[in-house]
Parts: sequence; structure tokens; C-alpha cells
Amino acid sequence: MKGRNILYSFIITDVITLMYNFIDMPIKDNWIDEFNKDLVKYLDICGGRLCYSSKTESMLAVIDELVERGTVDAQSLAIRFSYSLRIAYDVRSYSIVSSAVVRLIRMGIPWDEAVKEVNMKYNLPDDECVLRSTPIAIYFKDLNEVLVNSERQALATHLHPISIEASKIYSFSLFNVMHGLSPHELLNALISKIKYEERSLALRIKILAKLLNKKPKDVVKVLGNGSLAHSSIPTALYCFIRSEGDPTKALLCSISLGGSVSGRAIMAVTLATAFSDTKPLFIEDILEYVENYELITSKIDNFLNIIRNLHHV
Repeated sequence: MKGRNILYSFIITDVITLMYNFIDMPIKDNWIDEFNKDLVKYLDICGGRLCYSSKTESMLAVIDELVERGTVDAQSLAIRFSYSLRIAYDVRSYSIVSSAVVRLIRMGIPWDEAVKEVNMKYNLPDDECVLRSTPIAIYFKDLNEVLVNSERQALATHLHPISIEASKIYSFSLFNVMHGLSPHELLNALISKIKYEERSLALRIKILAKLLNKKPKDVVKVLGNGSLAHSSIPTALYCFIRSEGDPTKALLCSISLGGSVSGRAIMAVTLATAFSDTKPLFIEDILEYVENYELITSKIDNFLNIIRNLHHV
């Protein structure tokens, strides 16, 4: 089942790009063609296991929400975050928006007040809420339900319109690739079928095709390479398209662009895995060494079984 490879690719890419959450990577002069797997052995700092970041932890919380409710409710998800996310654990590296919302809820502030207060203070369109919409594209069979629930999960912590629209763009992309669109067909769909509310996203996505033969520095000049959603989702789409849907090449592209690598890499590799339905080359012999491996595989197995029963597949 595609869903399994997608979710495992998400987690493994998060694990092997964990170090990039703490350093700002330089832009490569040329596109790299090999991943240094030796770097992974230094990430076994979670009880001798390989650590994952906030991206995997919050994505698993969305899976729990879908398993228990069959839909996403923003308030319910935020409350789930408040008791399940380890925001004080440095290795998770939560965004300032998500962690601040969770802290206020834990202090007894009502969810809606907490979200408004935090987003008025910081107003950052980071990409953390974009990535955690991944299981939503797998769970629902109707695109409209995917988009509605992607927006709801974003609203659990984020109010910035760019974060919300980016969440919907990513889930739209993942859903359509899972259902047969090629990388270039997806780009055409993103240009022709989506009415963008955020100009910064629209302009970057509409210019992607003109950048495919450019060097990393030229791409970054146009798209940026940070963790804010108006940069991370266009660069993730760029790497997916440039790699022609190859998961390993999508990872190498993401690293080549430098800056905030992890979020971009996870989205690009996840999209490529959905297209190819093959595990990336770098996934072998890593998954079983990830922290909470047994719990994660149990959650994913249960989630996919529910989907099979729900859709009779």
C-alpha cells in the first residue's frame, strides 16, 4: 500500500535530515549526486536510537486524531498536541508558534484565545503545520475532504494565511500524485486548477518550470530556501519535479539548495515516494533503529487497516 511507503519515507527523511534543524546549510555550487549515509550514525542520541523531530511527532498526533475521530477538529487536535507533544525536548525543535500555543493551553488558556494570542505576537508562516497534513491526504478518498481537513489541522496552531494555504497546496499535491499525476502533470494542475489567495505562493509555483535547468544558487535567488511556508513548499515541489519523482534524487536536490533542508526534503521525498511507490535507497536498514520504532509501526499499521476497512481496499 502506498500509504505505508509514504509514511515511512516521511519519518526516515525526518531522521536523516535532523541535523539540518540546527544548522543553516550552505547552498551547493552544483547539484550533489550522493548522500553521505555515515552522517546518520551520529544521530543515535535518543536512548541509542535514531531521533526524529517535531515533524514526525506532530504528524503521528494527526494520525491518532484521524483514528479516533475519523476527521480533524482544530480544537480537539490542539488539545491532543498539548498532552502528546514534547515541546521542551530540544531534539524535537518545535517551531515557536506551535510550542507557544501548546504552552498556553497547558497553562489553562482556552485554545482559541491561545492561538490568537500567539499568532498576533509572532505572525510567522512556518511550515510545521504544512508537513503534518501528510496522513490526511492518505486517509480521505475525496479531495474536498482532504483540503478541508488540511486547513483544520493547520488552524490548530497557525492562523497565518500562507501556512494555511501551503498546507492545502501540499495535501492537494500529495493526494493527486497518489492518484496518478506525474510531476509535470501536478505542476500543470497547480497552475490551472488552484485559485491562489497568497500571491507569494502563486508567483513561486508558476515559475517553477523555468528554473528546472538552473543551478542551486539561481533557484534560491527566486524561491528562497528557508523554513517559512512561502519558500519551503515551492522548493519541495521544485525538487519533486526536478527529480522526476525519484525519492533519492528529491532528497539530494533538497540538500543542494541549502538553508532549512528538513521540511523541504520531507515534502519532496514524500511526494516522490507517492509517485514511484518505492522506498528511497537510503531507507534500508534505518527504520528499525528509529526511536519508538515499535510504537510507530503499530500506529501506522492500525491507521492503514482503518483506511482499508473504510474504503474497502
